[in-house]
Amino acid sequence: MAESKSCTKSEIPGLRADAHATSFDHFTSLEEFGSKWYASGVEAGLTQAAQDLATRKEKEAEVLKKAAMAARDALTSAVNDINSIGTEGLSQEPMWAVRQKLQNIVKEISHRRDECTTSIYRASQESKKRSSETQASDGGNSSKRSKND
Repeated sequence: MAESKSCTKSEIPGLRADAHATSFDHFTSLEEFGSKWYASGVEAGLTQAAQDLATRKEKEAEVLKKAAMAARDALTSAVNDINSIGTEGLSQEPMWAVRQKLQNIVKEISHRRDECTTSIYRASQESKKRSSETQASDGGNSSKRSKND
């Protein structure tokens, strides 16, 4: 029994040094592992942000495409209305009828112009809204990160 007490009380030579070395190696491994996954997380975040930006640009392009198509349709309609007058029949129609047709065409063009303006305005507002939402979410995330760091 005396031997076991003396063995437990006495230190094993080099045990503390080995324990410190093992702890340091373990700490270094954890630090490398953490750095690796942190870098992977940052890379994934940047990739996601780039994908979100591309998606947002695609949506904006689609909205602008719709506005351009509406403008094209309006112009096509106006051209068709003007062509419907027919120059051959102008001399046979009374002047008031020709004037009435022209006024109707002017009203139609004005109406179509207003539709185009409204469509482009909506596209602009949607773009601004998406942009401000993105900035707000980015700002919110960065402030959370700085509070947690």
